[in-house]
Amino acid sequence: MSRTRKLALAAIAAIVGLSFNVFGVVPPGDAHGTPAFALAADPTITITNHGLNYPFSPAQLNAKVGEWVIITNEDPNWIHSVRAEDNSFAVDVYPRGRVRLIISKAGRYPYYCEYHPFNHNPATLTIS
Repeated sequence: MSRTRKLALAAIAAIVGLSFNVFGVVPPGDAHGTPAFALAADPTITITNHGLNYPFSPAQLNAKVGEWVIITNEDPNWIHSVRAEDNSFAVDVYPRGRVRLIISKAGRYPYYCEYHPFNHNPATLTIS
């Protein structure tokens, strides 16, 4: 083998070896990423089914003007709504569904489910 060929193979082996150190070689399933920073989760209202009661959780939620508020309906059977008592917003959430809502004005918004007004706990969304 010529000297040039040996040097070329040595250079390729060095580059391949360095790339394993830079990019890493980990078997699938063994790699666990750690984010450099955590993204804040959107404020979320969850509706669950507890027999004849459908609690809003949490009962008091804070969010900022213009921020997405996620509403998740974990009830597999019934549609629910989140309607402000002052009618400034209203959304329907289908069984096992999820909707996003943006409130554009700061304030305190008590809300209820128009389909089950007596089966939900009192709940309030406070927007700052």
